[in-house]
Formats: sequence, structure tokens, C-alpha cells
Amino acid sequence: MAAQSDIEHLIRGYFKIWVARDRDAMERAVADDFHFTSPLDNRLDRQTFFTRCWPGGDAIAAIDIQRLLPQNDECAFVSYEITMKDGRRFRNTEFITTRDGKLRDVEVYFGWNIPHDATRLLWRQTEIDGRSRQPTHEGKAEGREEDA
Repeated sequence: MAAQSDIEHLIRGYFKIWVARDRDAMERAVADDFHFTSPLDNRLDRQTFFTRCWPGGDAIAAIDIQRLLPQNDECAFVSYEITMKDGRRFRNTEFITTRDGKLRDVEVYFGWNIPHDATRLLWRQTEIDGRSRQPTHEGKAEGREEDA
């Protein structure tokens, strides 16, 4: 197995800090010009991140990194599963940029709950001829003889 790169080590440490709730360690891990972005947060600065986001971590029981894909020496994608203290679980992906051994930017892309609660029958498909079809409970589409 290859040795862990500096960026991998830094990112794994970042997620351990979330679970350990070590505010001092997180203060040291993020750069002075740090920014945090998610579907709910538009490029929060360092101070706003600690005010708005850090307290929510108290509900986290565990973070299990599923994939960690460095793009170069300064940035990486990471996908993970979070288990909350109330038992809920979900997946997210982040794009993390570092500089000088500190986190500079974190962009969070929300995933889904585990188990995934999407309903199979909510989708609609439009065929090439423009007709819309609704799936039946057996997973076949109504509106075509070969599906009947």
C-alpha cells in the first residue's frame, strides 16, 4: 500500500476533529482565509463557519470516509458517510483545497439518507416519439405493447 500523502493525512485529520469535537484543533487546521460552502452556506468565512456550522457537529457520532481522491498536492475529493447520534445516516461529498498544511476551502455537496429513501415510481420517462410513460408497480412502463 502506498504511503499516505500529506493532503490525505490532513483531510483524515479534519474529519477526526469533527467527531472528537476539538475546537482548538479545528482552529489550527483551517487557514485564516478559510471558506466553507454548501447548498445551505454561500462561501462562509472562517468566523461565520465556527458560529454557524461548528455547533451542528455535536450531533455527529461517526464519520466513515468511503473515498478520498487527491487531485494534486493541494486539493482532493472525499465522500463519506455520517452517522448521527440519533442513528440517522447520510452521505456527502466534499471538494477540499489546502495551502501550507491548512484547509483553505471546503465545498460540500449533499448526498442522500441511508438507506436511500427515493421511491422507484416517482420518475417519468419521455420516449423518443415524445409520449410520456408512467411505470407500473412491476417496473414496466405503461403505454407500449411490448411492456404489457
